Amino acid sequence: MSVTIKQVQTSKKVTLRNLYSLYLRDLSAFTSKITIGKEVFEYESLDEFWSVKGCPLYFTKFDGDIIDFILLLERPSLTEENDFGINDIFILSKYIGTRIGKRVDKRFED
Repeated sequence: MSVTIKQVQTSKKVTLRNLYSLYLRDLSAFTSKITIGKEVFEYESLDEFWSVKGCPLYFTKFDGDIIDFILLLERPSLTEENDFGINDIFILSKYIGTRIGKRVDKRFED
C-alpha cells in the first residue's frame, strides 16, 4: 500500500473541482453560507489556487488513486510565525478511518 503526495497541477483542475464539490457538500452540514450553484456545490474561485502565492494544493494518492486534497497556507498568505498551516483538507468517505490521513500528516511534519 503506497501513499504519495503531489502538488495539484492545472491539468487536474476537473478532478479538483469534483473533489471540492464533495467537500463543500459535506461542509454544508455545518454552515448555511454554502449554497448550491448550477445544481452542484461549486467553488467559483477555483482558478485562484494557481495564481495566489502561498496557497499550494496537494492530492494524496493511495495505491495510485486520488483520495483527497489538502490546501496549505504558506508565507506570504500565512501571517503567523508558522511555516505552514492546513487551510482545508478533504478525504473521500471510503478512506475515512483507514489511518491514511495520519501517514499524510506525518509527511508534512517532516
